[in-house]
Amino acid sequence: MAATKYGDMGDKVKLFREALGYQKRPDFAALFPMTAGRLQSIEQGRQKMNQDDFKVIYKKWPWALGYLLDDEPLEIPSKNHSSADKSASSLTKEEVETMIDTRVKELLLKAFETETVSD
Repeated sequence: MAATKYGDMGDKVKLFREALGYQKRPDFAALFPMTAGRLQSIEQGRQKMNQDDFKVIYKKWPWALGYLLDDEPLEIPSKNHSSADKSASSLTKEEVETMIDTRVKELLLKAFETETVSD
């Protein structure tokens, strides 16, 4: 892959999509919503994901943010793994939204702090 500004994130997004079994971009992009073209631009490192994209990922796959933003290995839990679902089910929608917003902002700040210094 050619060196691009957001190439590392793009590679991770593509591997994540494929690991989840989404071989076609339109199928994965429809979950966000984003166009397949924008997803392709992200995967090719020409665009970065925004906070709303990370919120969708956190809502659907909370375990994935560490991989995408914090250099943790990609470990997809088994289908029987539901501890995140159980803990979130006792919270109100507002509490979940606040939790997601806070966590996503923390991880985004950490992931992009060097980018803002160099830009």
